[in-house]
Amino acid sequence: MNQQPILPAAPADARGVVTGVPLDRLARLCLPGTPDGFGRLRPPPDRTAMRLSLELAYMTYTLDLAPWMRAGWMDISIQVDNHLQSGVTVGTSESATSERIRGLMNAWKVARARMALREANPVAQIMGALRQREGSDTIKAVTMMHPLPGGRFAVAIGFMGTGSRFYDWFSNFRFTTEAGFHKGFYQLTQVFAESAERIQFPATARALGLEKLTLADVLAEMRDPRSRFHLWMAGHSQGAAVMQVFCHRLVTDQGVLPRHIIGYGFASPTTVVADAAFDPGAYPLYHVLNSDDLVPLIGARMHLGVCLRYQADDALRAATYGWPEDAAEVAARAAAETVFGHIQDTPTMLTALAALMTLLQQEKTDDALAALMDRPWSIAPLDKAFAFAGGRMKEQLHRMVRYARIAYYALTGQKMDREAVARIMEAMRPAIRDYPLRRLLAAARDRYHPPHMLRRAHGALGAYGYIALEGSERLSAAVWALDAQGEPVCRALPGYVRFTPEPDAEPSVPERPRRASRSRARRPAHLHRRRPTLVLAPAQTRRVFRAAGAHTGFWHFPWRKRAAQG
Repeated sequence: MNQQPILPAAPADARGVVTGVPLDRLARLCLPGTPDGFGRLRPPPDRTAMRLSLELAYMTYTLDLAPWMRAGWMDISIQVDNHLQSGVTVGTSESATSERIRGLMNAWKVARARMALREANPVAQIMGALRQREGSDTIKAVTMMHPLPGGRFAVAIGFMGTGSRFYDWFSNFRFTTEAGFHKGFYQLTQVFAESAERIQFPATARALGLEKLTLADVLAEMRDPRSRFHLWMAGHSQGAAVMQVFCHRLVTDQGVLPRHIIGYGFASPTTVVADAAFDPGAYPLYHVLNSDDLVPLIGARMHLGVCLRYQADDALRAATYGWPEDAAEVAARAAAETVFGHIQDTPTMLTALAALMTLLQQEKTDDALAALMDRPWSIAPLDKAFAFAGGRMKEQLHRMVRYARIAYYALTGQKMDREAVARIMEAMRPAIRDYPLRRLLAAARDRYHPPHMLRRAHGALGAYGYIALEGSERLSAAVWALDAQGEPVCRALPGYVRFTPEPDAEPSVPERPRRASRSRARRPAHLHRRRPTLVLAPAQTRRVFRAAGAHTGFWHFPWRKRAAQG
């Protein structure tokens, strides 16, 4: 007989760091399906499930596992690229010595994953970039397990968005298609799916009296209506795109029943092309989208699941964007909007990109383009792209125009409209002439990056954190479908978003950290370091590693202001 797991009460500090939601409040992830406006059964949108999902998406950036482990999550696996750190777990050991060893191994696995996420070795960066020539393999995901009442289990998979390494961005720019999906997102999903046999749940296996339990075993059981496992997925930006492709793979290729799945994405890109083989609205996924955010408009053509759109307002912008309001900054953001405001979906983005690259070749001299390399940017792909181009910037711009046309044809089956490119060029031309290119790109970063964030620096609330906490009642629902001409159209679901109150479900928002003083904030990062949060690492083991010289790059690393972002 399988043993029934004992469900310990989670400590009061086992709460999310963004929304304050208890990380063991999992019943809201398993709500029975209700009909939507098109007659499909799907789990209803839920406020607590949305907040939990935001916490899971955010944790994939920080790998701060301590609150989750205190809430009873176990059997944690961390994947970065093709490297899997499996077996981070908690449990009762026979002795204090074995518990200390467990703590040391947990800390080592988490630290290795963190180091991989911020790869600083130049040789490793080059090798990582070269790997991307054949296909995207920069998948980043956290998998873990939590017992539920009645001998059931919640399996959580958090997919991380685009990381800080410059080659993490390559997959985002693979706008051609594979198997009906955005090629880059599809390839990332393939890499994760191939790890299903290696992702193991040892503590859960012991509770069930099994010799071994893998993610592949769990997914196989989820084909049965009586499955003991319920899959919960979440992701931000690129991570939300991988979540969609993986869900399609499970439901269509592996026969997993949608009733056992729930997923929430934040700032989710579109992933699937306009193909009659897909029914975009049939997936048990929700996508929280900020109307000011550019990322949800691009990728492929359609989202899989239900889109929950928040119409941005002044309250959201004032609370989370941090935009300077002096006249020069406002004018610069308006100029950036003139250049990038033409983007409504992926085809118009590719058209605008072709127009911008062609216009730069016409309006900017070689010296003006070379000035982009004078000092580093805060956006890694721009640094590397400009450095790689060197004195051949116009040649590189020409290649980008050609690729935009190829990707446009792959997505739409039609050639790019040259007259539309010419019209957009004329609309962009005044801003390109009036502003130095570096100033214009910096204004574009300031305009479009804050609306995309889960959480800002110094613990301040990001746009999507604000929506989850303050704006859920203003969400409007829609699903994608194809019109009579086979073109994607987003159809509204009026009145679909009705959140059912849960007793005692309102979270206590954690106190935000004090902002660093101005003098400290301006100091170089290497002058103010702090230790990372370590999971179950006793003080004795720290002294052992320091004595061995292992603290360099392991127990200490430069403090970063950067919050989670895609």
